[in-house]
Amino acid sequence: MVAKKSKNKKSKKNNFKTILFFIISFSIFCFLFFSNIRIAQKRLDLIDRFESLKEKVNFLEQQKAMLESRISDAQTDDYWEGVMREQGYVKEGEESVVILSEKEKETAKKKDDNIIRELINKIKKLFIFRE
Repeated sequence: MVAKKSKNKKSKKNNFKTILFFIISFSIFCFLFFSNIRIAQKRLDLIDRFESLKEKVNFLEQQKAMLESRISDAQTDDYWEGVMREQGYVKEGEESVVILSEKEKETAKKKDDNIIRELINKIKKLFIFRE
């Protein structure tokens, strides 16, 4: 009987050690598994952010190229002459000719009609006839 008790004690100790080992191993496995999941999610978020920033960089590079071309155009005399002519300036000895589109003609005509109506209304206000 004595021999059986010592085997039971040793087997209980061995069982306890193996169970403790499996619990610790399982805990470490779970910790690593969930850490891996969180890292994978962060990685996907960073990849998305990288792609959006890459698109933004491409857009900004296009804008930079466009602005640089505008700057190079603005440094020429032809560009400034065109700008000045658009604003209505002419060189000495030249006559300016203005061509109005149909819409501009209509708006100018309406302005003239409005001015005449305003004058008539002011005259009527001055000479109010009482009945």
